Amino acid sequence: MSSSNAPVTNESIIVTWDSSAECHVVSYYIHASLGVFISLIATIAVVGNSLVLYVYT
Repeated sequence: MSSSNAPVTNESIIVTWDSSAECHVVSYYIHASLGVFISLIATIAVVGNSLVLYVYT
């Protein structure tokens, strides 16, 4: 067991864990921003419909 190989192994494990955690965070933010975007569009649609109804009735 040489001491020069141990840091490399630990480092590669840390790098692998970091990249997978980063992918989870990125996908979480993509889903969150998609949800905000969809709710924003729904809000605009509802407001737009009520404005159209208010103007044309």
